[in-house]
Amino acid sequence: MAKNTGNDHTIELVFKDLYEIHLKDMCQKTFGISKDKLLYNKSKFISDEEINEIIAMLHPHYKEMQMRIYLHKNKFQSILGMLNPFNDSGRRAMLASTIKGVIAGNHRQGEIILFPFNYQFKNVPNEYKLQCYKLLIISNLLHEIRHAYQWTYKKKKYNKLSDSYVPAGREGYHSQWIERDANKFAQRIMNSNKQNISYALGISFDWECIWGAIKVDL
Repeated sequence: MAKNTGNDHTIELVFKDLYEIHLKDMCQKTFGISKDKLLYNKSKFISDEEINEIIAMLHPHYKEMQMRIYLHKNKFQSILGMLNPFNDSGRRAMLASTIKGVIAGNHRQGEIILFPFNYQFKNVPNEYKLQCYKLLIISNLLHEIRHAYQWTYKKKKYNKLSDSYVPAGREGYHSQWIERDANKFAQRIMNSNKQNISYALGISFDWECIWGAIKVDL
C-alpha cells in the first residue's frame, strides 16, 4: 500500500497561505468553482448589500449579463494579482498601472475590478470620507458596468476600438466613444436615482455626479 505523503494538498496549501487575498477568487473563476457568485468584495468601504441594492436599480439587461465584480482591498492584493501565474501579460500590465495609481477600475470581457484605494479627495472632512468612498465606488462601478454592456450588446463597435484604445492617463483617453458613453451612463444613473442611492448608502449630504467625478455640498 502506498504511503500518503500529503503532496496532494500542496497546491491547496500554497494558495491558502501565499495567495489568501487574491488567488482564491482567481482560482475559483479558473476552475469553475462558485459559478453563481458574481460579487467578490474585499473593500472595507462598502458592503455587498449596498452594491446589490444599486445594481437592482438598473434595467434587466444589465442584471442578465452575469458579470463578475471584484473590489480590491489594497495594493498588496493587486501585487499578488501580478504574481498570479494564471493571469496573462495584459492583466498584469493593468494591475501594474493600478499599483502606480493610474486607474481606479477596469473591465475585461464581463469581468469588472475596482480599486477604491486609488480614489482621491479634495477638501473633504474625515467624517464624510466614507460616504464619499461609497459614492465614488458606485460611480466607478456603473462606468465599468456600461463597458460590460458595450462588450455584450455592442460587441462589433466595442471590438473595433480595442486595437486603437488609449489607456487611462494618456491624452485622448476621455475623448474615446467607449469612455464618453460609460461616463454619460454613470452620470445619468447616479443623478436620476440620487434619492434612492443616498438612502441605500446612508449619504447625509447633497451631491451630484459630473462626468465620473462626485461634487459634494458639505
